[in-house]
Amino acid sequence: MSETSDTACRVAVIGAGAMAREHIGAFQDIPGVSVPGIFNRTRSNAEALAGDFGIARVYDDIAGLYEGTKADLVIVAVYETAIASVIRQCLEFPWAVFMEKPVGLNLDEARAIEKTAEDTGRMVMVGLNRRALSSTRAALDDLAENDEPRFIHVQDQQILSDARAIGHDEEVVQNWMYANSIHLVDYLAAFGRGAV
Repeated sequence: MSETSDTACRVAVIGAGAMAREHIGAFQDIPGVSVPGIFNRTRSNAEALAGDFGIARVYDDIAGLYEGTKADLVIVAVYETAIASVIRQCLEFPWAVFMEKPVGLNLDEARAIEKTAEDTGRMVMVGLNRRALSSTRAALDDLAENDEPRFIHVQDQQILSDARAIGHDEEVVQNWMYANSIHLVDYLAAFGRGAV
């Protein structure tokens, strides 16, 4: 989608992997939304993705991405070990930040990101996409009519050897439960009732 004067929302993208691709496709399907620029630490990957989606500009850094696009929203879809640094840089600019989970590599990084967002008054949102799955929506619809007590059993198993086998850095492997189990925590909030 090319940027026009009637664009209601400009969305910049940081990252050039599968999740960045999904976000770009989704945002470009929304009338009034443009994706005028992208940045990735490997420029050739950003150029390839920009070419696939007709994104006008590839930038060399986050500051250039903001200054060149004046985006309203930035999508952050980067590898876990880069999240804290990328988010810190993003929070220097007045765009809203929508990031893929996890929030940082671990809980300490998440708390630091939260504090920086609060200190700067910036909006940071995290994509917890499991609530959007048709199976989740159907289950919530079925439960909406039922006022009886709910008993929720959570069974989580993250296999660290699988994480290593698919090539994740050891630092990511050591935080694998944090990175992936966040969806189960979100499900507890979605399916449970009352205050956390």
